[in-house]
Amino acid sequence: MIEQLFELGSASMWISLAIALLIGLLIGAERESSRSNVHVGLRDFLVISAIAFTCALINVWWLTAIVSLGLSGVMIAHHMREPYEAGITTEMAMIVTFVLSYLVSIPGADQFDGIGIALAIIVVLFLDAKPGVKKFFREVITDRELADTVRFLALIFIILPLLPDGRYGPYGFLAPRSLWIAVIAASGVSFVGYFLAKFLGHRKGEMILAVVGSLVSTTVMTQTYARRVAADPASLASSWKFATLANSIQFIRVAALIAITATQLLPDVAPALLAAAAAGVLLSIILSGSDGTSSADVAQVANPLRVMPALQFALFMAVVSFVGNAATTLMGQQGLLITGAVGALVDVDAIVLTVADRVTIGVLAETQGVVVVVVAIAMNMLVKLILAVTSGSLSFALRLLVSFLAMIVAALVAMAIVGAV
Repeated sequence: MIEQLFELGSASMWISLAIALLIGLLIGAERESSRSNVHVGLRDFLVISAIAFTCALINVWWLTAIVSLGLSGVMIAHHMREPYEAGITTEMAMIVTFVLSYLVSIPGADQFDGIGIALAIIVVLFLDAKPGVKKFFREVITDRELADTVRFLALIFIILPLLPDGRYGPYGFLAPRSLWIAVIAASGVSFVGYFLAKFLGHRKGEMILAVVGSLVSTTVMTQTYARRVAADPASLASSWKFATLANSIQFIRVAALIAITATQLLPDVAPALLAAAAAGVLLSIILSGSDGTSSADVAQVANPLRVMPALQFALFMAVVSFVGNAATTLMGQQGLLITGAVGALVDVDAIVLTVADRVTIGVLAETQGVVVVVVAIAMNMLVKLILAVTSGSLSFALRLLVSFLAMIVAALVAMAIVGAV
């Protein structure tokens, strides 16, 4: 056994020892500085790392088991000697130190070195953040917000993996996984928006939400603001402003997709798209003075997670998918205009990408492609107005109509100027 140990006296062994001691140093230094009357400190953690290194080097399982039991007994005795300690953080830190030091000391397992150090740093960060973490979960986050956060994570990590990734039913209209992703997107926008408004203030939080959310789905954003108006009529002005801003970004997004996938269409559509976007942004700036809702008001009237409206939105998507797929199946290429119009009720991007692909391969003429894109955007505006009424109020829908008309007029003016030139 001694000869084997001497044979292992290579550079990698000393590197493993250094990494193991570094882990003990990091965690031990944090525990040493955590309070002045601590009895388990830096030296103790360095000793634990050295013991773990020795156990890994000798690689005798029963010896490691005996040492582990011995350390457990020492930790239990220490905890019983310190009745003022209600928690077992230090004892758990000792266990983590032993495990990580053992992990990085296993002969021939150099791939664990980076993971061991990274985990040690993460542990130290969490230990050092104790005051902030306690204050955050006891004073900043309410029980309702924490419960809704867990439910939202369940939507993503529990329910979504269980859903099949396929299309079912007549014309393949039912896509459980895709529809559930729509539920996550719709509920996630409200969820993220709630906390942005709470922590950054209503104006800054909503501005970020409108911009980032519009990159995901302007239809979802429109319904989100419509639901907000229904829950709190006093938020009508601010919801109108941010819905206008979110929808204006859609034109920039469409222009970017065309620039990437079908550059030949860009000269025909870019002026109109950019003019519509500029009109929407300008109108949202003009409306800024009418926003009188405070972040406190938002936190009081809104719940972090609302799944039922998101389920209703997914059901609406399923119906539209049925109509669009049926039109494609029954009419084929000749029904592209109708299919594009129906499909755009949910997603303009999908129609734009379809048109770009068919123009690029020469199946569709450029002028026809421009027409399909225009019709898709118009139909998407129509469905947003319907959602504004059904999920919000008639007042919100009329104001959103004003925004859409301003964007359309700006686009027409830009097209007329380009045509005249």
